Amino acid sequence: MSLETADLIINCGIAFFSALAGAYAGARGATHWQERREDKQREADREAVILRAAMLCKHYAQICSKIKGKITEDGVKLEWFQVNVVDISMSSSLEQDLPGLFTSLGRNHGALIESLIHAEWVAKSALSVSRIRDIEYRELQSFLIKKGSAQKLSKPEAITLIGSAWVAKLDSMTKELHEAVSQSMEQNRVCHNELIGLLPADKRKGKELIKKEPTLNL
Repeated sequence: MSLETADLIINCGIAFFSALAGAYAGARGATHWQERREDKQREADREAVILRAAMLCKHYAQICSKIKGKITEDGVKLEWFQVNVVDISMSSSLEQDLPGLFTSLGRNHGALIESLIHAEWVAKSALSVSRIRDIEYRELQSFLIKKGSAQKLSKPEAITLIGSAWVAKLDSMTKELHEAVSQSMEQNRVCHNELIGLLPADKRKGKELIKKEPTLNL
């Protein structure tokens, strides 16, 4: 084999391995770029799930805050005969995305997911109690109209007209509504703040729900 031929073979080999190394480096670079892109997408998806859950918590708290505004006065809980029809509702389609939460938060935040489920349940329970009490109070209003009673009655006058059994029922439902509303506002506030705490610092600044009696600062 001549020297020229040997040099040619060596040069071809070097060129081949250089090309192979370049292709490998390019593939590694492309893979790394794809992995970074997928990581960013996963993080964006995770943040979207967290923000949606937090927005729902805030919405539940706002709805219950509106109810609280109708069943309190200057921070004082009103009694059954002082609370008229509340008439506040919320779309039944609004609910937490549990599959998304489990996928995005995983086992590390299982307790938070359980708290979100409970906070949602309490909010919907408050709305349910409010609706049922509205129906009962409308029945009371219809009854009082038929009796020709005055629009405003004192507690003793109301008891005389409708009887102690009906009074006890309305009193119980009104107390249950007070409790459910307060619990919903507090639990959804806590869950909201914990969710916001999972976001990057630059995306959570000033977003915490502040507890401010008698309502939330929304």
